[in-house]
Parts: sequence; C-alpha cells; structure tokens
Amino acid sequence: MFFRERYYEQYLELLITGCQQERIKIWAYCLMTNHVHLALKPSKKSNLGNAIDEAHRRYTRMINFREHWKGYLRQGRFAAYPMEKRWLGMEI
Repeated sequence: MFFRERYYEQYLELLITGCQQERIKIWAYCLMTNHVHLALKPSKKSNLGNAIDEAHRRYTRMINFREHWKGYLRQGRFAAYPMEKRWLGMEI
C-alpha cells in the first residue's frame, strides 16, 4: 500500500480530511507497508464507511496515476470492529 515514504503522509492527509467531513475522531493509527490499523471514534451522525472508502478511493487514484498503474490497491472492503471501553487503553 505504501511504496514510498511520502505516501504515508499523503494517505494520512486523505484520511484526516475524510474523518473531519464525517465528524470522526482519529484516536490512533498504525500505517504498515501493506495495511493500516485505525482506532476511530465516530459521532452518532457520522458514516465511518464513507470516510474510509473515500480516503482509500482517493489514495488509490493518486497511486495509480503516479505509478502508471490500474486497478485496486486493496482487496475488499475495510473491516471494522467495536472496541470495549475496558480494553481501550490496551488496544491503542
């Protein structure tokens, strides 16, 4: 997913923009070379799927344009799991 150092920052910018638009708080993140881990807190009126999907769509378009590629960078939709409050400190 991240083929050059600058791509990490560019992905984060897209993620932050999408989360701000949907009123989602970013509590923590871990960007690996081939995937990401996110701890997000959506508001009651936010749409987590829209924020993540839009960030991934924009990132894919950017990478495909710069690398002269076509197609998807990721396989399938993102997975989201709720965290229990009692384990939140250890999860992050």
